[in-house]
Amino acid sequence: MSGKLVVLGRKKLLWTIALLAFVVAPLMVVTYSVPVVQISDNEAEMMMTYSSEKEGVKFIYPQGWLLKTEKYSDGDISENVTFSNPDGSAHGFVQVMLLKQPIPEYIGQAQKSMAPGYDSLQFSTKKVGEKSGYMLAYARGTGDARIIAAEYFFRQNEKVYRFSCFYPESQAEQYQKIFKEMLISLSYPAEKVPEKAGE
Repeated sequence: MSGKLVVLGRKKLLWTIALLAFVVAPLMVVTYSVPVVQISDNEAEMMMTYSSEKEGVKFIYPQGWLLKTEKYSDGDISENVTFSNPDGSAHGFVQVMLLKQPIPEYIGQAQKSMAPGYDSLQFSTKKVGEKSGYMLAYARGTGDARIIAAEYFFRQNEKVYRFSCFYPESQAEQYQKIFKEMLISLSYPAEKVPEKAGE
């Protein structure tokens, strides 16, 4: 079989280029524009998962946020995971605490050592999904520098799991939604059931 070289005339060549432009160009536009719209509209697809091998703690956080983990072998804190958005204006942490005292007693002592200047203090019991615990909320500062703080404490066995978040009041609507998703996703090892004698 001999090879043949096909040469298109100028008219056919222009027609082919025009046809390709009308078919391929719209497909390229769709390929490059649709995912960007989907990503910006759906924050859930942008969430990552943190999982601790040591303590069994898990929670989601936004992609692009900075996480830092610190583990301790002694003291009241076993593990501390800090998180923050890229500019550091919204941040917080998850702690695994070894608290021997009741949570309300710990909060009462912590309030005494808080730096002056906070207001709108609220302390109450709180249920988040299946988790029952306590919430401490307060605000600090004025104007554009005003910061909202919310801290949650859940006891399981001998440990307390603490979720704390801080964000600008001016961006409360945006960050309340993100931190609520993170808090709801927080999970930790189930309660240990004591074994009965003879089992």
